[in-house]
Amino acid sequence: MTGQRSVHLTGIFVLLLCWGGLVSQAAAGGPGTTSANFLKAGQGVRPVAMGETYIALGDGLDTLYWNPAGLVQVTAPTASFSHSFWFQDIGTEYLAYGMSLGPLGAIGGGFALMHAGQVTETLEDEYGNYLGTGDTFSPMSFALIGTYAQNMSRLFQVDDPFIKNTLVGASLRVITESLDEVVVFGGALDLGLIWRETEEVIPPRLASAEGASQEPEGEPLVRDHGWRLGLVAQNLGVTTEQLMPMNFRLGLAYLSRDLFTPGGAGTLACDLMVPIDNDIKVSFGGEYAYATPNTKMAIRMGYKIGSEIKDLDSLAGLTAGVGFSIRTGLMKYQVDYAFVPYGELGLTHRASLTVVFLPGPSEITRKPQVLQPGVRPPIFYETWGGSEPPPEPAQPQ
Repeated sequence: MTGQRSVHLTGIFVLLLCWGGLVSQAAAGGPGTTSANFLKAGQGVRPVAMGETYIALGDGLDTLYWNPAGLVQVTAPTASFSHSFWFQDIGTEYLAYGMSLGPLGAIGGGFALMHAGQVTETLEDEYGNYLGTGDTFSPMSFALIGTYAQNMSRLFQVDDPFIKNTLVGASLRVITESLDEVVVFGGALDLGLIWRETEEVIPPRLASAEGASQEPEGEPLVRDHGWRLGLVAQNLGVTTEQLMPMNFRLGLAYLSRDLFTPGGAGTLACDLMVPIDNDIKVSFGGEYAYATPNTKMAIRMGYKIGSEIKDLDSLAGLTAGVGFSIRTGLMKYQVDYAFVPYGELGLTHRASLTVVFLPGPSEITRKPQVLQPGVRPPIFYETWGGSEPPPEPAQPQ
């Protein structure tokens, strides 16, 4: 089975990489030949802190912007707001919401707004001679995103282990840009896929109306562990002026559970980006997180290699960040921060707040599992109620 998976994945990735390269070469015109370039500014604090290596992960609401297939992994209603502090008066606001539809998949939506404060118009005559200044205006760019994702086995009604671990998704983007009296409109499509290694975990038990517990029906719960592969085609569309900034991304990641200590988890990731209007870019990132029943802390770092930062100082390309979440009752609050230097251009900062609406006890209640002597259950953190480990199992008498 492992050999078949490798063949499947290798074939998919080689075909899509070749396809992306051919399309990029056919449509490429160099820097400045695409419109709606504000879409190149990645959204989501965690992906940015990890060097923008999120194509194979996609395990949070930020996946709306990076790989729509990952939205299936958002199992509880989740809302997020982030703000990016760029250079001078430039800033970005990003708001997103996603929820599971159970066996019908997952849906989500969001919008991104980039603003640049007040800009003063410069006046020139027909020969290019300076004539002073004119009115002021506020450049603004806006994108609206709608996403649907599903497990491939449910989508095509195929009962195959490889297909069960494959997620697919699509996003529709509608954009508008305004610069003084010039207004541009456009639309684009994102198509994504994620394959992930998983392992089964002890499922929670359901509470009946009489208070007795019973085993849940359906498929057993699983958690991610091991290799993850992702691919996505982004911004497949046009504006009223030019092509959108199309790009093709491949991602590889490895997730290790119980790293160093029970409750610890480490992630290493690498992304390859093939844009139609620039050189190939490579990104590397990592994260270490430690979780308790009600809290979670994470540190992140990354590094980007690309033509847009090669002429800046040695710190350009470096990314870093931290995250902290806490559960109170039926709510989980998560705060994330990312720091990205751009050499002489200055420093950029990003901060976000994410709220997860957890299911109540009447929906899912965990009961202690009685174990045989010497048997240790797997510890898992991705459950129906968001990220939390199960209670300690009761030991046999």
